Amino acid sequence: MEEHIQFSEQNLVHEEEIGHGAFGTTFIAENISNNMKVAVKRMSNQRKEIQKYAMITENRINTLSNNKNIAPLFGYYQADEFFHIVMPYYVNGSLANFLDKVGSIDRIESARISSEILNALVFLHMKKVVHRNLKPGNILIGENGEMRLTDIAMEEFQKRVEGKFDTLNYMAPELIKARKLTYAVDIWSFGCIVYELLSGDLAFDHEDDGSLKKMICAGAYKMHGKVPTSAATIIVECVQKQASKRPSSQDLFFHKWISESAEESEKN
Repeated sequence: MEEHIQFSEQNLVHEEEIGHGAFGTTFIAENISNNMKVAVKRMSNQRKEIQKYAMITENRINTLSNNKNIAPLFGYYQADEFFHIVMPYYVNGSLANFLDKVGSIDRIESARISSEILNALVFLHMKKVVHRNLKPGNILIGENGEMRLTDIAMEEFQKRVEGKFDTLNYMAPELIKARKLTYAVDIWSFGCIVYELLSGDLAFDHEDDGSLKKMICAGAYKMHGKVPTSAATIIVECVQKQASKRPSSQDLFFHKWISESAEESEKN
């Protein structure tokens, strides 16, 4: 792994833009010292916040890079009015890219993907970190097809960017209502992702943001016909309006649908 002190504007050549969202713009870059391709997330540098950004990022490097289903951070640097975070570049892109190409995914593979997302969530929640922006676009696909969660903000940083949202479709009601955040916001998002994996469609979708927010807050979705009964239970448990009724990531990791699908996969 690259040491974060090796990165600067001088030894990274920015290439094409590969992502843009509420928290910044992501580029492919090449480290000219070793020709290594990396991804660089560029965020506006609010000068009063730069030390906090650096401290939070340093903390993430030290505590959240030891899980196989979390994308590590290589380092960070400041240049002009921007704060940059350096990450691995995954040539396979994101789960969102993959879903755009294939639509729905079969039950066994969906369960594998779900279990890897849960593995990361269990780890994060044990570290007292809420992802808060869990969605297919923030799940990268590693070299061996493993899921890698990215865009994980530490809780201190999340409090400072309250109200900035990328995608409504996966957002829990309490986020929309600006209520206290708990790990349950990630569970809601996870349920929405499972729905999309199996059906190829969004659980909550509307062209008007106001109407979409109302749908989410009402928990108004219909179970898709492609979703098998065994998997429908996990979605129903996760996508509950009342956050306290949602299961924990640890409980979900041992859910019957996950374990039975894994056993079936091993037999085949």
